[in-house]
Amino acid sequence: MCLSTLKKAYPKKIKDGFGYKVFRKENGCLIADLRNDKPCCVNVWLKEGDFRTSLHKNRRWVHDAEVKYLYGFHIFFHRQGAINWCGNHQEQKRVIKKVQYRKAIAIGSQGFREFKVVVAKEMKILEDK
Repeated sequence: MCLSTLKKAYPKKIKDGFGYKVFRKENGCLIADLRNDKPCCVNVWLKEGDFRTSLHKNRRWVHDAEVKYLYGFHIFFHRQGAINWCGNHQEQKRVIKKVQYRKAIAIGSQGFREFKVVVAKEMKILEDK
């Protein structure tokens, strides 16, 4: 996932909070990235650098003609945004989990429908209630 628009880098007011993350579910495991098969543990703080693929391991920035920001977990502010984004990506089994995030580094939007997203360096997948 990449931001389609960057609204704010290093937001001062939103450094931590709660949101919704889209995962793949394979063999009962949650996978955070489309290109990485490393499973994610629930109720443990995860650092985004531990989940980068080898292609991106030594890169610091996501950069294209429109936006530039540090790598991080892309977390939707609203569950409905995650649901709608999943509607555009049905090729794999998707699940949406509520997460807590910290160390937010960017706020922007995801996809052509402009779903509001925070990019954070760390997240914790919350247990289902």
